[in-house]
Amino acid sequence: MNFEGNIVSMEQMFNVSAPGEGPFLCVATYLPLAKWRHLFKFIGLSNRVSAQMKKTPGVVRFGLRANLLGKEFWTCSVWRAEGAEFAVQDFTEAGSHRDAVAQSPALTDGTEAFARWTSASPEIDWAEALRRLAAKPSR
Repeated sequence: MNFEGNIVSMEQMFNVSAPGEGPFLCVATYLPLAKWRHLFKFIGLSNRVSAQMKKTPGVVRFGLRANLLGKEFWTCSVWRAEGAEFAVQDFTEAGSHRDAVAQSPALTDGTEAFARWTSASPEIDWAEALRRLAAKPSR
């Protein structure tokens, strides 16, 4: 956990599989919680989605960043590009992720954002993820 000025932040990173050759598909999300009372529910959902992601073929690595006092969360995942669109779709439509998406409207404040891009690097580039998310209108 880091203390940056008045912001308490947290970052977790998970390496899932050897990256192999690029390119890679990167997927990022911005998830701002609407109320403090949603925090523990969100953390529980996040832990279950992380467990699902660790078992998902094609995932190279993923991470979660948090501004805890601001109730803001960001995720970024890196996938092997070959077949990634199908792998990401299978992941999002199954198990814990599907359940989390179904519960998201009740937990977030409506300004969530999503971004996808390809990269030559298998590393998570938080600066690039944040730039792309800031450029996306909320849904």
